[in-house]
Amino acid sequence: MADFIKESDTVIMKKKTVWMLALWCVWLSWPMTVLAAQVNHQALSHDALLASDALIVDIREPHEWKETGVVANAERVTANEHFIERVSALHTPGQPIVLICRTGSRTQQIAGYVADHFDVEVVNLLGGTLRLLEEGAQLNY
Repeated sequence: MADFIKESDTVIMKKKTVWMLALWCVWLSWPMTVLAAQVNHQALSHDALLASDALIVDIREPHEWKETGVVANAERVTANEHFIERVSALHTPGQPIVLICRTGSRTQQIAGYVADHFDVEVVNLLGGTLRLLEEGAQLNY
């Protein structure tokens, strides 16, 4: 009889542990789910960028702009401590924001930060300027 009680206690503890783990996973993923709704990762073409009404922000450093060129309608704003203030000065309320860097890695990191400060769609340009150049885009400095 004592073995049956121990077995039942073990089963109950396992069920509680599974429920607690499931709730913990949901709790951890919740902020990322909300953030994912505001940030899109897209491989927009150069032509799509040129035709876009979005605020296009190239976050690279000045030497990178010189090396590869910049999308014609992109604003050049380096990712530094004044980044949000500078983007705010350029941004029109309701206007989507497209972030560009060399490969899309830096913009992927900063996109959530930008989405937290603006109530608009934020797009991380997948592949960055290297992808645009590989596709034949002509970027100018």
